[in-house]
Amino acid sequence: MGELTYKPISGGNTSEEQTETNVYIPAEVRKKTKITTLYVTDLPFTANLAIKANLPVVGYKGICDQYSDTLYILEPDFAQFLQQKKIHTVVLLLNSDTVHPYFTVGEDKDLSKPLYNIFNAVKKFSNLINSFDQDITFIYSNLKHHLFYEGLKTIDDVGEKHPKLFKSISNYRAKSNAFLDSINISELSTRNLYNHLKLKNVNDFYSYHADRLKRYDFTFRSVNYFYDGDKIEKINYIDTKLYMRVGPYYYKKILMLNPHDELEEVLEPWPIGEITRDYGAEFIKQIPRYDSFTNKPSNTGEYQRTFTLNRNGITSEQYNLYNPVDWEPSSGEWPYIEMFLKHIFSAKNVDGEGMYEWGLDYMTHTYVRPKQRLPVVALVSEARNTGKTTYLDFNKLLYSANITILDNSRFNPKFTSHFAGKLI
Repeated sequence: MGELTYKPISGGNTSEEQTETNVYIPAEVRKKTKITTLYVTDLPFTANLAIKANLPVVGYKGICDQYSDTLYILEPDFAQFLQQKKIHTVVLLLNSDTVHPYFTVGEDKDLSKPLYNIFNAVKKFSNLINSFDQDITFIYSNLKHHLFYEGLKTIDDVGEKHPKLFKSISNYRAKSNAFLDSINISELSTRNLYNHLKLKNVNDFYSYHADRLKRYDFTFRSVNYFYDGDKIEKINYIDTKLYMRVGPYYYKKILMLNPHDELEEVLEPWPIGEITRDYGAEFIKQIPRYDSFTNKPSNTGEYQRTFTLNRNGITSEQYNLYNPVDWEPSSGEWPYIEMFLKHIFSAKNVDGEGMYEWGLDYMTHTYVRPKQRLPVVALVSEARNTGKTTYLDFNKLLYSANITILDNSRFNPKFTSHFAGKLI
């Protein structure tokens, strides 16, 4: 294999130097001919005192974030380093706030999500190392949580106040360690990490963080709870707003990228079995229920997301597929849009009449009377860069989710499903 390409960094390091690469290997570590145990921490690098204590520590960007691009494949330079130094064990070193809930009274956020993010990131990093070399032992560790309450978060923070930290890091296998909580992922699997992060159940989570949560409402795994002084009481589920039952079928609101790399909210059929698997049977009871879909477009203040129909003692709840627009018209000058529309509707009809006024009528009717049948507008030009796509984008701004743009890939036997219920 070729020589490593890292820029030598003597002494400390700057954030600017670290951002040049996804893996930071201090010069002192790189000089070592063989490393049995390699310690890895996230970037920006905060283990300079460990380097001075002769511990081989490197920085690897994104190992605490499951969405990091660096966790899709092991960084080639890092893999080369593992091989060159004949490393037998990789120890992940995370900060003391790893299990901290960052709870704020009255804030509606799920306290389990940052922990799930770390859990999945560690799992992905472990799998990358295992795929590269099954003989490498992977150890998870984080500085003990109580250090965070002392104002000590990073390895440098703790090492400056407690020089014995570096001996504890070397003794990461010890059952009783004053500074580290460690788990041998290679031997015990990630299930032990799951429990360590207090993700198993709400009682474990609350007991560990009771000094922070007290008797305040808090959200854990999409459920809102509070402690009544005797036991944990469930208030309600917060993720139910993402689901609905229409007739006998369940749907989930999700975001998807359309062929133009734009995010669109869509209703995706979601099996009841999967919902139960994710949240439990009680969750199902709180999902909003409707009898059928409807499509009642309105771009004015009369818009309603749901409708209730009553007749002959029968009541039906309907869910409106049309989406509200997020703007209101107001009077004023509009020179750029006016100039653009005059350009778009600059042609003449078969009677020689200009199309600009017709275009304004068409756009007004579309907004004010969206249920009215209107002619089809076809923008045709052999030349490129004449405004056709810009006109589509302009309408997309006006009607957002109520417009769909089709391309050739969507013209299949079921292509009407892509625009059924859309205004444009």
